[in-house]
Amino acid sequence: MKHISILVILAVAMMITACEKPAPVVEEVADSLAVVVDSALVQVDSTMVQVDSALVQVDSALVQADSLVEAVVDSAAAVVEETVAPVAAETPANR
Repeated sequence: MKHISILVILAVAMMITACEKPAPVVEEVADSLAVVVDSALVQVDSTMVQVDSALVQVDSALVQADSLVEAVVDSAAAVVEETVAPVAAETPANR
């Protein structure tokens, strides 16, 4: 975003300068401004691709975390069952 801000400031400065010059110079500045805007759009597109990639990685990490949590819960439930079942099966006479 910092680069885009700099490009916008540069574009405004170029337009101000162009207003003080003859018509051919204004056309050159407008062409240069178009190049600057195109460059900014390319940077935005590149940033969006990076954001999309990061979101895919986050989604993948969340799926892995969900699987790990499910495995931990299943393991904990099995341990609790193994621990509680023998105690529950005991009768007062066996104790």
